[in-house]
Amino acid sequence: MTLDVMASFIFVLGLAAVGVWAWSPRSTSATFCVFAIGVWMLGVMAANSAFYTRGSVWLREPMRRFSYELTSSGKGSLGSHHRLLFPSGVERLPEIFDQQNGPVALTVDFKLQPAGNVTETHISRSSGNPILDSATASAIKSWRFGPIPASYSGKSAETVSVTIENRYEFLRQSRTLLLSLGLFIAGWLGTVLLLPTRASDDEYAQGLIRRALTVAGFLAGIGWILIWRLAPDFNRFDLPAKQLEMMVGSFVLVWATFFIVSRTAFSKFLVDHSVKFVALGVVLLLMTRFFGTDLGTGHRLWLRTPFGPFQTVEFVKLLLLFFVAGTAYNAAHSAPIRSEGLVQVSRLRPWSERYRGMIGAFVLVFGALILMSDFGPLLLLALLLLALLWAQGNPRQSAIGFVALVALLTGAYAIGKPARWHDRVTMWRQPWTAAKSDSAQLAEGRENIARVLWSISSGGLTGQGIGQGNPDDVEAVESDFIFSAIAEELGWLGAASILSLLLVLAVTGLQLARLREDALAQTLASGLGLLTGVQAALTIGGNLALWPLTGITLPFLSYGRSSLLISFVALGLLIGLAPMKARQKDEQEFPFPERVEKSLQRLQVALPVLFLLLIGKAAWLQWPVLRDKVLTHQHQRKDTTFVSNPRLDGQNRLVSTHVVRGSITDRNGLVLTQTTPRGRQYNDADIFSPLIGVQEGGQRVGLERFLEGPLLGRWDVPNSNFRLPRLAGERRGFDVKLTIDQKLQRRAYELLQENHYRGCIVGVEPSTGKVLFAVSNPAPQNLSEWLSGYDANPSAAKVPFAYRTWYEPGSTFKTMTAAAAINTDVVRPGEQFLCKDGYFPPGGGEINDDRHEQHGRITLSRAMQESCNQTFAQVGVRMGWNRFWEFTTDAGLNTEWPLLPNSWRPKQAKTWLKTTAGQLTDRNAKPSDRRADARLARSAIGQEDVRVNPLYLATWTAAIANGGNLMPPSLVTEVTDPAGRVVATAPSPQAIRVMDSRTASRLTDMMERVVTRGTGRPAAVDGIRIAAKTGTPQLGPKLKTNNALFIAFAPVEQPKIAISVVIEGLPYGGKTGGPLAAELIRTICR
Repeated sequence: MTLDVMASFIFVLGLAAVGVWAWSPRSTSATFCVFAIGVWMLGVMAANSAFYTRGSVWLREPMRRFSYELTSSGKGSLGSHHRLLFPSGVERLPEIFDQQNGPVALTVDFKLQPAGNVTETHISRSSGNPILDSATASAIKSWRFGPIPASYSGKSAETVSVTIENRYEFLRQSRTLLLSLGLFIAGWLGTVLLLPTRASDDEYAQGLIRRALTVAGFLAGIGWILIWRLAPDFNRFDLPAKQLEMMVGSFVLVWATFFIVSRTAFSKFLVDHSVKFVALGVVLLLMTRFFGTDLGTGHRLWLRTPFGPFQTVEFVKLLLLFFVAGTAYNAAHSAPIRSEGLVQVSRLRPWSERYRGMIGAFVLVFGALILMSDFGPLLLLALLLLALLWAQGNPRQSAIGFVALVALLTGAYAIGKPARWHDRVTMWRQPWTAAKSDSAQLAEGRENIARVLWSISSGGLTGQGIGQGNPDDVEAVESDFIFSAIAEELGWLGAASILSLLLVLAVTGLQLARLREDALAQTLASGLGLLTGVQAALTIGGNLALWPLTGITLPFLSYGRSSLLISFVALGLLIGLAPMKARQKDEQEFPFPERVEKSLQRLQVALPVLFLLLIGKAAWLQWPVLRDKVLTHQHQRKDTTFVSNPRLDGQNRLVSTHVVRGSITDRNGLVLTQTTPRGRQYNDADIFSPLIGVQEGGQRVGLERFLEGPLLGRWDVPNSNFRLPRLAGERRGFDVKLTIDQKLQRRAYELLQENHYRGCIVGVEPSTGKVLFAVSNPAPQNLSEWLSGYDANPSAAKVPFAYRTWYEPGSTFKTMTAAAAINTDVVRPGEQFLCKDGYFPPGGGEINDDRHEQHGRITLSRAMQESCNQTFAQVGVRMGWNRFWEFTTDAGLNTEWPLLPNSWRPKQAKTWLKTTAGQLTDRNAKPSDRRADARLARSAIGQEDVRVNPLYLATWTAAIANGGNLMPPSLVTEVTDPAGRVVATAPSPQAIRVMDSRTASRLTDMMERVVTRGTGRPAAVDGIRIAAKTGTPQLGPKLKTNNALFIAFAPVEQPKIAISVVIEGLPYGGKTGGPLAAELIRTICR
């Protein structure tokens, strides 16, 4: 265990201790001890945060700054996409850059392709050192960005300018920040020791104030350290410096607010001007809506001031509280008082009369917030209003209002208006899959929620350690999602402790409210406490996916000067409301009814229950076994690509330190891909990438994605024992053995390359369905090529043809037509058909043979040998659509086959590696359809409505060789642990009887004659009996383009291999594909 991990672990335990203490402070000395512990823990966090930055606080090392600018005319700003740089967001520079003794600055322009790779570089501003310039430009070519969404740049490359600066200022700025932190701690200590005794002469109230101040300062310190740790490397000091500016003056604000509130004139001012507070709030919101500033959210939420932008809704929250307190005071003091014996009793008017104005004021504010499209504060204020109604003794009305609010929000979501609220709920309900129709903002929001859940789940019980996690993978983590950073690096213990501390602040407000007896102080104190509790619960619940995101900050912890300012002002207000005997006489004149006291007591129970729910949901995400499922869940983007948890990426610091991704081997144990110190290494990438796939940054395709679990050493089946390790040292994932034979795969690929053919070759073992080779040429080499659509540009596309592309099978499909006719007794043995002057099927059209050849009267066996189109067209029409459709469907057409065992599929996986065998359309053709028979005639010869993929052709051929039993294809045989022990074996596929053995035997005889006497003679091999069929489908609008297809199995007496060959753009499957199949059969059978 390293020193920094130990410090982080001890810090978490200390944080838990502070959380426990905060519930029962009794003395100044105890407070001072806990304060000292808190300062020490903040120091530990600061040291850890600084240790994991580019430079070191203790050494005079340079700080590198990277500034990006999208200089071409794209659709939008590149934004934060530089965070996706590979590996782990770190830009690699040449060693000569670190050897410079002084400041260095240069600017490099480069072409960024949509796939994320860099192609061209150009020095636009030199450093003055030509060698350094050249080395840096070369290094930038190896950088990898995440694929740029089409909403930013479309399909064209973008020109990006990066300025790299090497500055020796880290030590100076770090010292400045630490000095400011020291001032904050000194102010914090002075306030904790002095203010409680000035604020109240009640000992219990002093303890509450001391507790609130200690907890608030501690939370602010933790928040600042996390903001420093989360600050981006290219601007390390900006965010923490701005936050610390407000923190240093925070306790000055607390003192100033306390002095203002503790004066009697303040209470009178609230009562006399309560309506004006609402008017001011509405005016501020409308000014923001029409004259405000957008800081990147797409909405105007800030007003610019001489001190910087200010988020007006933060100030409006306090204005509304002032209004509610004044309204409550007026309601209490306007109540008629009558005597019951010797006791004077206050009878309040009906609540509808007392709160009619308050509800109307809130409606005005809600209207302004809807205009601003800011639904987080709207929801916060609505819930705060309901909580205050409960606090003032109206639980029934509060419950009714809550039900009405939920119904209203549900109805708004159902009708899809407002769109922003609909998007928020959609993100919450379905974070793992984005729809193609999603807007760019909605798609990115879904993905970010997935990243938040990955971040929280990776924390576990004690966290990854300060500075060791990857919370900055989440957008806006320093503000809206800072709780995810806490949960990831401090674990469940740290997260639960932070929740406890926030609950302490909320409950303290209710406790202070119970110590006051006048309506104004009770309402305002309880409102301030509830404001902290409700806001914290809404924010953390959104992070935990308990309810939709609100986009509001976490009090005292999140980055945001407006939020921090209002949080400390609210704390000062709360302290100013502490009871003082000098004020008691005036305050007791018009007390609230006893039911208000009971309501406050119930709220003190309800708030802990709410926070226990949050703690429980955090445990649900961070404790096994659900944690593992969330960690390994993949998010599907709107472009159907997948993104995985980067913490499980082999290039990620955490996993590369502890988990080495397993290897993928062929059936004989030869390594096809493995993890090396340089990353994922692919042997024979050209040959195997169509099957294995590729890994770029956090994205994987092919087997690299679908076998993610085993390769990382965990299993998505019952009795899983996978845990993301922290302190156990390095470990390896499982190795996966494929059915592929490396030598055969290489030979098949060489045959395509030697002949300059574009197409694919697939080989299947007939008795088992194991895929022995499946090659494509050209092969995809990167993520962009792998995901490219075949239909977009067929002549240039590089896709895994073997199982992702459909072709018209041409005459190879005649084997299925013959099998259907024989199996259903449509054709009698020895029956002859007439092949002369073309065949004219009912419904129109004409079918001829190649070069209009005429065979006269011909049997079905001879028709197979000569590949007679007219004969098989007649057979298809005689069979009819129903029998033809039924047989082809039973044979596997129109069926999806998983290429990996379904029992290995994770429960949460939305997709699985599979292939659709092919399709036969027009199944619902009616007898009254004049063209039905004409279409059927052409389908029977493998054209018109038939499409198959090469893998299915090989599998169908294997079924003939296997006596009519079709074995579904498979790619994996077993999974072994690092010690070589088998941990899982692929289950044996169940045979599907697609034809009887008599039909298979007759069909085999026909196909063997194709090689010995017919169109497949180029595939003959001396001494080996081969059964085959050729195909040359005619393509294009004028049927002038051809593909060459060839299927075969051998040896006939004991089949070892079934092959399908597809060559694009060339005619005659026998002449083109036959020799390739013959060479492979010769290699296998000899």
